[in-house]
Amino acid sequence: MKKVLILILFTTAILLLMLTVILPAKAEPKHKNLLTNPGFEEGKHNPAGMPDGWSNWGNMDKTEYKWTDGEGRNTGKCIYLANAKARISIAQKEIALDPKKSYMLSAWVRTEKLRDDKIWIRAIVSSKEKKTEPEHFIVRCTASKEWKQFSVLIRDVPAESPVAIVVIQMREDSQGEAWVDDLTFSEAEIEPFESPYPVPNISGSRPKRELKATGFFRVTRLEGVWWLVLKQPQSVSRWQAATYAELMHHNNRPVQPLNARPILK
Repeated sequence: MKKVLILILFTTAILLLMLTVILPAKAEPKHKNLLTNPGFEEGKHNPAGMPDGWSNWGNMDKTEYKWTDGEGRNTGKCIYLANAKARISIAQKEIALDPKKSYMLSAWVRTEKLRDDKIWIRAIVSSKEKKTEPEHFIVRCTASKEWKQFSVLIRDVPAESPVAIVVIQMREDSQGEAWVDDLTFSEAEIEPFESPYPVPNISGSRPKRELKATGFFRVTRLEGVWWLVLKQPQSVSRWQAATYAELMHHNNRPVQPLNARPILK
């Protein structure tokens, strides 16, 4: 009997070891999300109430607000805002920052019948010791009927006791609906970028001259500017998109007038 028990225990140990090897461990995020309740799942649910860790900054009576269940990115809870007559803000308490580090703020958003730039996810960064004007880092969200992640890079924070407050805002006179879910505020890793294609040498000064540089590029000179146009859309990392948003306030260049530029396809 004793030998049978030992054999069973030995076999069980071997099976557990095999499962440990075969089943991959759940990947942990590289950097901790510094927000409390970033997916709005925690708290005693009440559609008119606030999720744990979040508070109302006013004008709730001038917009349609819900802490909704079943409409989130993964069918869970999320924040719903619509038809704001005045700016509405939902905020989280201060987050202590490290002045030597950069951060990234991201949010998943989808909209219906809402114009671009009406939903902002804002990080208000200031110093607790120095009375200086806070700096605003804004995730400006473009219209999208599908869930889409938007990000902005936060760097060069104050050297003395820097803190950040994260705010979800629907701007005044916003007609339409927005759902916000799964915010992330975490340390950012610098991602070096290397182009997969060589950039061709460009020469010549004749207007509207087109050079067939490679199979990937169309190179055109118009209005005194050289345009390098990729034939196929290229993907970028979240870091690159956030860096662009920090500089240009959007993750894409605004639509420009044609000004005699020919559309070939």
